[in-house]
Amino acid sequence: MARRESLTKPQMIKCLYRLATCFCEMVGKTEDAIDVLKDLLEVDPDNAAAKQLLNKKNQEWNKAKKKNAGVMKKMFAQYDEECEQLEKENREK
Repeated sequence: MARRESLTKPQMIKCLYRLATCFCEMVGKTEDAIDVLKDLLEVDPDNAAAKQLLNKKNQEWNKAKKKNAGVMKKMFAQYDEECEQLEKENREK
């Protein structure tokens, strides 16, 4: 951020926290929110609100990853079954 150096530390903290909360409200922007919160904690490591929000977003991120992994596993299992069935049909011909 080019203007980052022109901001005071309290302004930077406020700016980063607001940006993170905006990302939190957007669908599919959890990873961006986490990145901004990590930046914020580099500027102000003792920021309790940022720590709390980061923990919440990390939990959401991990839950979504597990859910997606299950969906992908199920999807590819069905695909593998279909491929095996097609191969079996082709061998029978």
